[in-house]
Amino acid sequence: MKQAIIIIFLLSSITSFSQKKELQDIVGNWICTKAEFNAESSDSRIEKYLTLFKDSEFCFDNNEKFTLKKTNAENVSQIIIDSYWKLNKENQIIIDYKNPSSILKIVIETKEKEIYFLLFDQTMSLKMERVN
Repeated sequence: MKQAIIIIFLLSSITSFSQKKELQDIVGNWICTKAEFNAESSDSRIEKYLTLFKDSEFCFDNNEKFTLKKTNAENVSQIIIDSYWKLNKENQIIIDYKNPSSILKIVIETKEKEIYFLLFDQTMSLKMERVN
């Protein structure tokens, strides 16, 4: 009986973890509520990236337009990235399709019903909340 309960729990966890996002799941505005670096690094830019992404707004619209905005202490919003996006449904990666060499490739991950955007070969993890 215990084994059956454990198997059911594991299967439901795997199913919820591996659910694929669709276009309509991504369209909208997202705020980064937490930014973490997931690897050891001596790169001095890491703190700058963490500060940049924390509390920044990722905006994906239906016309494949993507903007990354950051609001400063004076409550002035500044556009940091103004680009285009596509969702690769197979591997759950958002890419800048007009600039394929762009370093901003976003892997989407769901953990315990929370959405994370993974950047820089999945070494940076951004906990995201949908705004609208």
